[in-house]
Amino acid sequence: MNGKKTSLGYTYEFATAGVYVFVMPALAALAALASKKRRSIRQAAGAFVLFSACSLVEYIVLEVMEKGLLPLFFAPGLSALSSFILRGPLMMTLVTGMIEASWQLSKFAVTKLDVESQDSHALLAAATAVIPLYGRLMQSSAETAGASLYYEVIGTGMELMAMHALLKGNTPWKERVNLIKYALRGCKHAPVTPEEQVESTESKKDDLRRKFCASCMIMMSLGEASAVITSSFYFLIMNVNPSSAGSKRIPQSQTLTNFAIMFAGEFILTDGLVSWMSNKRTTYKVDLSKEWERVKENKAFLIAIVVLTSSLGTLALISTTKNFCVTSRLEDVESWVLTTCPPYPNITDVARSGVGEEFLELWQKYN
Repeated sequence: MNGKKTSLGYTYEFATAGVYVFVMPALAALAALASKKRRSIRQAAGAFVLFSACSLVEYIVLEVMEKGLLPLFFAPGLSALSSFILRGPLMMTLVTGMIEASWQLSKFAVTKLDVESQDSHALLAAATAVIPLYGRLMQSSAETAGASLYYEVIGTGMELMAMHALLKGNTPWKERVNLIKYALRGCKHAPVTPEEQVESTESKKDDLRRKFCASCMIMMSLGEASAVITSSFYFLIMNVNPSSAGSKRIPQSQTLTNFAIMFAGEFILTDGLVSWMSNKRTTYKVDLSKEWERVKENKAFLIAIVVLTSSLGTLALISTTKNFCVTSRLEDVESWVLTTCPPYPNITDVARSGVGEEFLELWQKYN
């Protein structure tokens, strides 16, 4: 592969962008017109604008992660501090933006488009399926057990921060805003009268947000489980090492080690801590065990989430792979590996280096 984008590649990019900023908003506008309350043209236009704006945020985040964050993370010679920033705070910021955009769309769909609350939570699928996969691809690329443990600690910390907010019935963005307000008040809680407390607790918006946060936690758990398995199988089956061009594939023993660390970190440590946190009723509003039972009762929703998570994860994996190049050493051409793409040589410099004629003939043959 030479890493150049073809016209088919550009067509794919434009089609994907069109789905996010036009097709989905257009469907939202049609839903507004066809709803039970028969919304006006103005209200339908409002639905289009809101869905277009939030979908654009989602599209930009995914593009930044695929074309910016991952290539930077896989760059040779990345320092431990840089990997921490990319795997931790930066990814958390992008996840926060996607979840908040999904919450705004979900709230609008329920209150304005007469969509069932749980059905609207399917809008979370991209955030809870694709983002965890990117994180696990980062960790699965670790070439030592120590590096894998380092990435697991970072990922666990970021996930627990998100779960802390969601268990409180807040989106991560709202939790950050509340924390900033708390700090500006000198670390003092705002006074709340009993009447205001009852009104806030029973408000429809708070109830919608709590249900949204509960579904977000469940979908994140499913997305993480799928990402651990998918990323591990990807590195086991394919000849992959997203490092510098010419690198050898990551040994299967190392991939299995990475899988064991991710499995223990996600299914034992993280899920165990989240379950323990969920039982602290004085601090958190979401009872995760009850929410799981509620989701299991709605089998259609559960099946839809599993299908969406699997399909979006597969598409994200294919989209990520197309940014790699098939490389090998000249003495062992058959042992190719998917790595980062080598830089294009300067034909003038190569021609002057003493191998000009031979290189020019190959250049003309393959280009």
